[in-house]
Amino acid sequence: MKLESLPKFFSPKSMHIGDSSRATASDSLTITDVMASLGLVGLQARPGIELFLSKEGISKPDGALEYLYQYALSQAHRYRAVEKLQDDIKRPTLRLLAVYAYQDYARSAASVRTCECCGGEGFLEERKFVMNKLAATRETVSMFERGDLPASIEQMPGREMLAKLSYYDITRRVCPTCNGKKVVSNSCRCNGRGEVMDKEKTAEQGGIPVYKTCSKCQGRGYSRIPAETVRRALAGIGLDMPQQTWSRTLKPFYEDLITQCHKEESDAGAALENITR
Repeated sequence: MKLESLPKFFSPKSMHIGDSSRATASDSLTITDVMASLGLVGLQARPGIELFLSKEGISKPDGALEYLYQYALSQAHRYRAVEKLQDDIKRPTLRLLAVYAYQDYARSAASVRTCECCGGEGFLEERKFVMNKLAATRETVSMFERGDLPASIEQMPGREMLAKLSYYDITRRVCPTCNGKKVVSNSCRCNGRGEVMDKEKTAEQGGIPVYKTCSKCQGRGYSRIPAETVRRALAGIGLDMPQQTWSRTLKPFYEDLITQCHKEESDAGAALENITR
């Protein structure tokens, strides 16, 4: 049984579900079999199974995040820039890196994130300053003085006074980025396929579609969290550093945390296949 087949057992339509990796129906597994196997996998590769289940939304990510944080603490001595940090900034830094590493690992073409443009509101507010000048009689001026109309008054020659009505005209419009949905997809421009049409080779083949690996996502099908976002988040907790320093010192450590997530998931998948073989 493959790890990718596991989520369907947590929302089954019947008590007897066949695994797509099996050749015949007689080899299908029941939910009891799967849950027993899952318990054994938890003993052999607990971090990996916790990471996978939380990524699929089956369990909360607390255990996975705690594992990543402890792993970061155990590996800090391998990176001089991390080891040199003071303890009061070192632990928040490692915890923040663990959170972003998990979020990057948990991304997929089907996942969504809060729209950065509107902050998850779905609408954008536009404030337009409006100034309106009104030539008013003494009777209108008295209304201003009583506070009936919010305005500032300037004395003008003669019996007339000029009233200035200044205000902000606030309008709401649908966010053009998320179209009011409050979230945007993490899928790449290749729509999650990981490949795009090679127009030049397609033309050479007389219109027969020829595909190539998407250069933007490198075949993953989704966009990763920009490293610059992580650097700015670190600056928010007091660890501000130039982009070049970040790329040379802490970024390799951050990438190592992401790699560890995928390694643990791979180990869990291998253990599950071995147990259910």
